[in-house]
Amino acid sequence: MELGRPRYRSRLGLALFELRRGREDVTCTNKPVHHVLGSGVYCRQSGTVLSTCCAVQRLEYSDIHVPYLHISPTQSYLTYLTSTTVDATTGEQVFYNESVSFIRGSGGFGGARKPSDRGAATAENATPSRQPDKVVEEKISEEAAALYRLMGDRNPLHIDPAFSSVGGFKDPILHGLATFGISGKHVYQAYGPFKNIKVRFSGTVLPGQTIVTEMWKEGAGKVLYRVKVKESGKICISNAAVELLGGG
Repeated sequence: MELGRPRYRSRLGLALFELRRGREDVTCTNKPVHHVLGSGVYCRQSGTVLSTCCAVQRLEYSDIHVPYLHISPTQSYLTYLTSTTVDATTGEQVFYNESVSFIRGSGGFGGARKPSDRGAATAENATPSRQPDKVVEEKISEEAAALYRLMGDRNPLHIDPAFSSVGGFKDPILHGLATFGISGKHVYQAYGPFKNIKVRFSGTVLPGQTIVTEMWKEGAGKVLYRVKVKESGKICISNAAVELLGGG
């Protein structure tokens, strides 16, 4: 498996999240809303890696309302899960993933409502009011969701119209990590290598649609960005940022 692409690194790191989630003793639905990826050493084209997963924080929420995920106001919580992946041969850290998810129906434990400050992983990344410094458009392949299943995410929500309709979507939607990887590629092509990237999944993309990545260079070494669906004008990734390798 090629380890050098951002979405591949995320899939490897999240595989352990998904295995653990299948054993979680909760009767509610996990909805990913944020993702953070940080790189350590240079990734080889192939090799064996080991990932270790842990929960770093849980936040109390009682008024969540996310229309695109069909989540009505309910007592819920946010859970912050991390996965550290190392080279199985050398023990060196290759990359770090962090995923933030809504857990519905399991709140009410009196926890904190704001995350602890952990630098880039918890930064708000509000986009400036000025026009973007760079904009990149890319039409997503009609086959993108089918191809992305090869990464190991076989959720029928992304391939089966009957199943996606049960989830409230007329058509199967593209994997969020696919949009994440494509937009990360846009930033890389515009500004060069980066050491970490954080995004918030704010909407859905359909295979065949065109995404528009808008980027703002802020200070030394940071690029803020957001992604829109050209056909609808709706934002699908927000509050996103990268820290450039070497300070840009």
